[in-house]
Amino acid sequence: MTKKPIWVPTIIVDTREQQPWVFRKCTKTNGSVSRSLETGDYSIEGLEKVFVIERKASPSELYSNLIGDDRERFLHVLDRLETIPYKYIFIECTIEDIYQWPNILKRMIKSKKGYSPNIPSPEYIMSQLVEIEVKRKIPVKFLGKKQNGEWECTKNYINRFMYKFYNLYMNGELDVGPSSASTGTPQIQVD
Repeated sequence: MTKKPIWVPTIIVDTREQQPWVFRKCTKTNGSVSRSLETGDYSIEGLEKVFVIERKASPSELYSNLIGDDRERFLHVLDRLETIPYKYIFIECTIEDIYQWPNILKRMIKSKKGYSPNIPSPEYIMSQLVEIEVKRKIPVKFLGKKQNGEWECTKNYINRFMYKFYNLYMNGELDVGPSSASTGTPQIQVD
């Protein structure tokens, strides 16, 4: 049995990322470069039209994208993501955070006299995420909290995820033909 070559990706970080994830050179990546991406926030050098991660750094950003001022822009991002064979939305929070966020928002703006915003329920936000996964076939992954001690494990997972994808792709084990964009994004098992 012939041993498959091991490929190490260089991660592209979109220039618009305000607080980007840091990918240092290690056994799983060649580090990262900052470059403008047409779609998404992270990709792999040479695979920008095949693999993309759209990052949501907080519940606040997610709410803004789904129901706030950024909704129209985010809908265009989703339209572009649909054209990428392997696309993902990574959210830096837990599902529990989504359920707590409306209460945090209400407390933050309670001090504004006479202002009573219409804040959608967490169930509505979750239904929007399910719709993105089911109708648009874009997997959504909750990564946990940055403040949590588990963040190092999460960064390790992201590194392994990109490394595994790159090796599957480079060894011809992934279908990236025209049909894969319309049939959804297969789940990748991370070792």
